[in-house]
Amino acid sequence: MRYNAHGGIVWVAPDALHVTVQFLGSQSDEALTVIKNSIETACTEHTPFPLQLNHPDAFPSLDRQRIIIVKCHNEGKVLFRLREKMLGALKHNHVTFEEERNVWVPHITIARNRVPGYFFRRLTELTLEQRMWDVHEIVLYKSELTPQGPHYSVLHTVSL
Repeated sequence: MRYNAHGGIVWVAPDALHVTVQFLGSQSDEALTVIKNSIETACTEHTPFPLQLNHPDAFPSLDRQRIIIVKCHNEGKVLFRLREKMLGALKHNHVTFEEERNVWVPHITIARNRVPGYFFRRLTELTLEQRMWDVHEIVLYKSELTPQGPHYSVLHTVSL
């Protein structure tokens, strides 16, 4: 991630782009084993599925842009169903985590805004090439926050 000349926008490095299915917070080594098994169980009946970049947006809102995102779309809601299976397996196995306060929106974070009040005035006017790709795996990451931005380490991968 790095600063842009236009205010406090920090762009996410290309190798750190991902769709977060659920943030699990800090977990013990014992819980990580259960999490890995839960993800594997939830993914057993799933095959690769398409995901499409949709349009730019921001959290918490377009008027208060702290996180700049690109929403993702999936015909048939396969990603939503897979997420529900994973969350169900985690809860069934007594893994504790903070649940989303708002409706989950599949997205890729592309930038963070570190200057309150600064925002892309024309964010919604941006047009993106409609990219589509197949999701072939679910990856469990460990995220470490550093002054340079988050650093992600792969803990486990499940192929679909």
